[in-house]
Amino acid sequence: EEIAAAQYEVELAQKAETEAKEAHVQILVSDRLSDDRRAEIEPSFAARSLQAQADLAAAQAKLDELVNGNGDTIASNQASVAAAVAGRDVAQAQLDQLREGPTAAEIASAQATLASAEASLDSLMRGATAAQLAAAEAQVRQAEVQLALAQLALEKGTLVAPFAGLITAVNLSPGEQASGVAVEMVDMDSLEVVLDVDEVDVGQVAVGQTAVVTLETWPDEEIGSEVTAVEPSATVDSNGIVSFAVHLGLGQTELPVLVGMTANANLVTANRDNVLLVPNSAIRLDRDTGVYSVNQVTGRDETGGVVVTAVNVTIGLSDNQYTQISSGLNEGDEVVLGVLTASDNGFNGPPGPGLRR
Repeated sequence: EEIAAAQYEVELAQKAETEAKEAHVQILVSDRLSDDRRAEIEPSFAARSLQAQADLAAAQAKLDELVNGNGDTIASNQASVAAAVAGRDVAQAQLDQLREGPTAAEIASAQATLASAEASLDSLMRGATAAQLAAAEAQVRQAEVQLALAQLALEKGTLVAPFAGLITAVNLSPGEQASGVAVEMVDMDSLEVVLDVDEVDVGQVAVGQTAVVTLETWPDEEIGSEVTAVEPSATVDSNGIVSFAVHLGLGQTELPVLVGMTANANLVTANRDNVLLVPNSAIRLDRDTGVYSVNQVTGRDETGGVVVTAVNVTIGLSDNQYTQISSGLNEGDEVVLGVLTASDNGFNGPPGPGLRR
């Protein structure tokens, strides 16, 4: 089988070599080709004829090698057979194309290309018309005027900041193409604090409300401020917490405040004057009944011990330190702060842990 395949390869190569020769001869003797066209394509057909001869010689050599018993070249011989068949098909297709001659579409395309080239040549030979020269000269003069105006504007131009402030960043260098924000500025007379307020609390915040701001650098110094804006869209952090940005206009201060400092703020959502306040640690809540109470010092017993009575109270506004008492206590009443550790009234001696007055 291997030798038969090699023999078939030789036969194919012989056929391809014969057809390539015929194609080459056809090019040389055909009267349907111009001399220029013949000169253009003849070398490639001559090369194919030589290649077909070489393929035939190689196929014959491989057949001889198989006949002599060398089985290592069988796969290579099979590949050569396929290559010879492909070469034969290509040569046959090219020969058929030459015998048929150019199509009408190819002739029309060549004529159009020729006409375009002739028109370009005529235009170059004639040169520009007077009207074309005049238009080009006018364009040059217009460009010169625009250049002069641009140079004049550059010489007299002055870069003016939109407000008086401090430059915090320069985002370009000389010679670079300007794009985006070139210079960043801060108005040191109108600094603001931006807070992230949870969506649960943002409904209590409104423009115009007052606030007290403290800075991490000076935690004991309070700065008055006012809500100037509440962002209409929320932000969601990586934990899924929804918050809204609230802008506070920072009031006048003698502190040397710098941009980027960490700030804390207490927003005043409601205000009451002349009210009774008690520390938050004094108030107890019965979660079953919802009743608030305080442990009030109501007197001392005969041994001098403190008498404590639980008194129900009504609360009002509160912050993180104090709560308003609307009813249940009077100014000057003493209350116990923290957890009452004495189990009975009449506790005698100094206050223990968690008992304060």
